[in-house]
Amino acid sequence: MLTRFEQDIFPVIGRRPVTALDAADFLEPLQRMVKRGAVETARKVGAKCGEVMSFAVVTRRATRNPIPDLKGVLPTVKTKHYASLVYPADVGDLLRAIEAYRGKSRVTTAALRLLPMIFVRGVCTSASIQPTACAVIFTECGKRCCACSR
Repeated sequence: MLTRFEQDIFPVIGRRPVTALDAADFLEPLQRMVKRGAVETARKVGAKCGEVMSFAVVTRRATRNPIPDLKGVLPTVKTKHYASLVYPADVGDLLRAIEAYRGKSRVTTAALRLLPMIFVRGVCTSASIQPTACAVIFTECGKRCCACSR
């Protein structure tokens, strides 16, 4: 985060006192970050600027935090949904493709071969009161076993 501040925020703010900063001073570097495609990074840096300004207010170095004024100005990150296996019969095709993969990296190949043994499922509530991540294992006979089920 310090690198982001050094590259994007500090050059705009300069050595001005915290009391002289307003929302427009933060908007310019954040919009530049968005223009270069770093939307999520801009949102995180903006949030961190808000924390810094809140600290300045609490320690009486500033009278107000201008960051909340930027709410809704930065675009939201578009969620991308990835392909998933919906039908158990498709698992066989995936396993054959993993076995046939011949990449340059032995680490990648080993990781791909390990992956089917430890598929992680989003959230499992079947066996516990507290939702937890659980591993889903596909057995040789094609049955799906939830590792956290009791």
